[in-house]
Amino acid sequence: MQPNLCGAYLPLAKNLRYLKKNSEAEQTLNDFVKNCDTEEMQKFISVPMLVAAYYELGLVKIDLKNVRGARQSFKLCVDRFSEVDDAKKCASMLN
Repeated sequence: MQPNLCGAYLPLAKNLRYLKKNSEAEQTLNDFVKNCDTEEMQKFISVPMLVAAYYELGLVKIDLKNVRGARQSFKLCVDRFSEVDDAKKCASMLN
């Protein structure tokens, strides 16, 4: 996997969500997690990008009426990235 390809997943997922193609957006974000949130790739991927991906994944799951899955995404975001200010968005969704 080329690190620069990881940057394409999040904008694609946001566009798919905007177009109400939530199942495709969810799959795109799951692919990001599978391919880019790995030990090998983390040296190339910024923490804010990871936070944004988990936050967006939570929003997509809400759109798909998967509240439990959304909570899991937001909780994972908070648990892994609590030291990052951007993770506060994930934390706010848990309340």
